[in-house]
Amino acid sequence: MRRIICICMIICAARIPAYAADKEIENVLQERGTLISKANDEAIKKLDKLMITRTKKGDLDGALAVKGTIQKIKGGEAPGEKGVANADVDIGGLPGNPLGKSEASVKKEIEARYQGFTKALVTDDVNSAYEYMDPKIREGASPQVIKGYLNVMGGMLKLAQVPKDGAKITSVKIGVRENDAKVVPALKIRGLNWEEQKPGYWVLRNGKWYLGDEKELENFK
Repeated sequence: MRRIICICMIICAARIPAYAADKEIENVLQERGTLISKANDEAIKKLDKLMITRTKKGDLDGALAVKGTIQKIKGGEAPGEKGVANADVDIGGLPGNPLGKSEASVKKEIEARYQGFTKALVTDDVNSAYEYMDPKIREGASPQVIKGYLNVMGGMLKLAQVPKDGAKITSVKIGVRENDAKVVPALKIRGLNWEEQKPGYWVLRNGKWYLGDEKELENFK
């Protein structure tokens, strides 16, 4: 009996340092969490300032990139994280541009769509802006996520003082499958100067051009 009690005491005594060690680890992890939280807060403050600076300069693509980084730090879902399939063919397996339209004609069509998209953002009509997004993007993310992204874009356009008619297309390159295009847009910053933006990707679905995932430009031909 004494031997059993002695063994139990030894076991209990051996376990006490383990509990103390666990508490020490917990304290270290709590301290680490506090430091990370403070570092994240500081980073977000600096990124917010950078986002505003880029927006005022008319660099909306750069501002959106900063916004995406902020969302990642905050733990939210950043825009564009989900992959989107390559541009597909139109109904019946036909090419998206079966009539072989010229780039000038396609440019006119996309420009009208881009202008409608921009006007919707500037006037806070997010629901209309949402309809200009590629259906495949809409399938890959919830409406709340996409519309949240569009709200951010609209806010940046207004901060840059882009008017309702302050959007145009400067160049279009049609892809080899003729159902997608590399598009260079421009915005009228502060209602005065036209400034080209980063190239965008547009895709033809059932006779209409939609704003697609710019990641597709990496494999664009």
